[in-house]
Amino acid sequence: MLPDIDGYEVCRNLRTSTRTSHIPVIFLTQKDERSDKLQGLELGADDYITKPFDIEELKLRVQGAIRRSERESLTDPRSGLPAGRLIEEQLRRIIREKEWSLLDVRVNNFDSFKDVYGFVAGDDVLRFAAMVIGEVVDELGTTSDFIGHAGGDNFIIITTDEAAPKIRQRLKERFANEVLTHYNFIDRQQGFIQAPNRRGRRGKSWLHDICRGIGLTKPAIFC
Repeated sequence: MLPDIDGYEVCRNLRTSTRTSHIPVIFLTQKDERSDKLQGLELGADDYITKPFDIEELKLRVQGAIRRSERESLTDPRSGLPAGRLIEEQLRRIIREKEWSLLDVRVNNFDSFKDVYGFVAGDDVLRFAAMVIGEVVDELGTTSDFIGHAGGDNFIIITTDEAAPKIRQRLKERFANEVLTHYNFIDRQQGFIQAPNRRGRRGKSWLHDICRGIGLTKPAIFC
């Protein structure tokens, strides 16, 4: 009952787009006819709630939809991006297509950063990386591009051969400039952090880079 397109069309668009097909959808509407509910569920909605509604019940249903998504390895709980099974499905799909590239995106020195700043700050960096990747792909990619979080500091982007080099360069530039906000003032001033290496000695490191991988056209998949 929106002024331009209705909720059914919104749901249809979300489900048919590679970037949003994994996101849980819950209808909250005044339409309580059986046919309306069936139409929403047929379009791929995860739940259908009619007004008037109880706010606590709504919160529990939203939390339940998110938990189901994470339990089925559909999304990573830190970034909210597709993970596990959804990444595997996309890799199987592109094998049969042409003119695609896969970017293997990793955050350099991520473990050293976590050793100094802790896991909570590390999760913030992962969410930040996911946000930057999404914005760059929105800017330079296509609506059919795919972004996934394979785990830890590892993300993947599936895009076109033409867009891949531009996405890679823009992503490296933005990440290097904007990740500085995740450091304290002293570390920003000196330009590095000191973290223990595998031998227990303290060395210098910095979250200065992202995208160690490069775009590869088939048949190669992994960087």
